[in-house]
Amino acid sequence: MCLKDYETMYEVFGSAGDALRGRVLVNLNSGTPEEARAAAHTVVGWPWLCSVSAMAKPMGPRRERIDEAVAGLLAAHARLDAIIAATAPAVADDPEACAAAVAARWPGATRSLSHLARPSRPHGRTTKEDDMPRIPVVSEKDAGPLTKLVYRYARKRFGAVPEPFAVVAHRPALMRASGIHEMLVEKAIKHLPVNVAELAQYRTAVRLGCSWCVDFGTMLQKHHGLDIDRLKNIDDYATSELFTRQERLALAYADAMSETPVAVTDEQVAELEREFGRPGLIELTYLIGLENQRARVNSALDITDQGFTSGDACRVPQAG
Repeated sequence: MCLKDYETMYEVFGSAGDALRGRVLVNLNSGTPEEARAAAHTVVGWPWLCSVSAMAKPMGPRRERIDEAVAGLLAAHARLDAIIAATAPAVADDPEACAAAVAARWPGATRSLSHLARPSRPHGRTTKEDDMPRIPVVSEKDAGPLTKLVYRYARKRFGAVPEPFAVVAHRPALMRASGIHEMLVEKAIKHLPVNVAELAQYRTAVRLGCSWCVDFGTMLQKHHGLDIDRLKNIDDYATSELFTRQERLALAYADAMSETPVAVTDEQVAELEREFGRPGLIELTYLIGLENQRARVNSALDITDQGFTSGDACRVPQAG
């Protein structure tokens, strides 16, 4: 089949559904390498696809390395999609069915987040309905074919499209870049204990006043089987027995990195390296820096908590 451009390909094949189940898509094109990689990333969301071969203009000695990178990304996405499909129960569209599914997976998960140490809603607003971002989200009706595929994947994994993505979707290329980056970072964290990684990012969100980050981060900690009740004591981490030595070191580092200007000391970095090793220290630093970016962008655009932990966002529970 000859299709004149990528948008046409997304439109034709993205709606093919079960008619092409089990087929292999070979993409022969004369576009740029960036377009080929974006296409390879996109088609992972098409459930009928069993494998992909993305081919672009000859690229000399870099071609083999890029093909390997694309193949690795596709394999990672395929595994993640299979895990989600196998572990996430079907949830009806109505809020009551959603809340019931959340409660069945995690008893007590639908309670309010009011007991946690999180920022207040800005400007005196009291309900999520009042909390519209400064830039409105891109609705699915107004989204392009590729953005719709990203939305579908997000709903499948989280039960709702995260609002930061839906706002950044006004620049689809940035939304895709952000999504790919987040997935690659998630895959790359191998040395840092998950409790340390999640707590450090949570603390950063609290310090910077990002209620969306606090909400989403609490959901992730619950998903990992971590104790979220202790989060109400996060401000007392330095002396609280609820936090381990490793966690206290990471939380203090998050505080220091989130100061303006940054207040990290040589002694602090040296102690963290002794505790986590150099790879673990780099991972911790990167995650805290990334959470600073998320929190500041969300705060600038006035993106507030979406209800992922309370169940209001209709999050699909996943097996821990």
